[in-house]
Amino acid sequence: MDLVWIKLILTPLAITAIALAGRRWGPAVGGWVAGLPLTSGPVSLFLALEQGRTFAATAAVNSLASGAAVGGFCLAYAAATSRGGWIAGTVCGLSVFFCAAALLGFLPLSLLPTFAAVTILLVGVRFLLPVPDRGFDDMKAPWWDLPSRVVVATGIVLLLTEGAQILGPRWSGLLAPTPLFVNVTVAFAHRNHGVQAAILVLRGTVTALFAFAVFFLVVGGLLPRFGIGWTYAIAAALAVTVNGFSLRGIHGNIEVD
Repeated sequence: MDLVWIKLILTPLAITAIALAGRRWGPAVGGWVAGLPLTSGPVSLFLALEQGRTFAATAAVNSLASGAAVGGFCLAYAAATSRGGWIAGTVCGLSVFFCAAALLGFLPLSLLPTFAAVTILLVGVRFLLPVPDRGFDDMKAPWWDLPSRVVVATGIVLLLTEGAQILGPRWSGLLAPTPLFVNVTVAFAHRNHGVQAAILVLRGTVTALFAFAVFFLVVGGLLPRFGIGWTYAIAAALAVTVNGFSLRGIHGNIEVD
């Protein structure tokens, strides 16, 4: 019950931070925040505390691999925006993510080759995502915008994390990065501000996924050898450092806002 209460507190705080960041600095920064391991990081920590370090380290390798599936979500959502609205983008994006995660579930995964492959794939996705050609429509969000984000994201996070305890390390890891925050963020940006804002969210998300990959590289490599506290502290510190550099990569997107 203690962990459930932690999830009930941290998830609304995280999704609120994403929403406020997006409103303050634009969709690109909102997507950049959403791409961080705000869901999968806590899930990894909960697994280490509840199931042990070996279990969580194995799950971390699979979460790292699933970062490529999140990149696939972003690319599929962007492709769907040319023919449909946020519903079509959501359906296409999540379909690609779950298909990719299912495929990864049958592949042998090891830490360093997985990190290298995911990094290369993310570079490719970042290159293939369209560049916004104009500013987005500045429409005021309705009053129910933020509460809806909090309710949807918290409900799905609880569903995933509670179910993850019976899935084993592989599927717990693969499903932990399910792009819940990303999908909520991009769908609301798309609905309220248009296609260009959605693309900015997706580009910011992919930029943040490099820090995501570093986080799980460190967790997967250090957790079997070091304590839980040190491992997650180092992983978080390095992810923040990478984020500091990656934020420069979206300055151009912020200017488009």
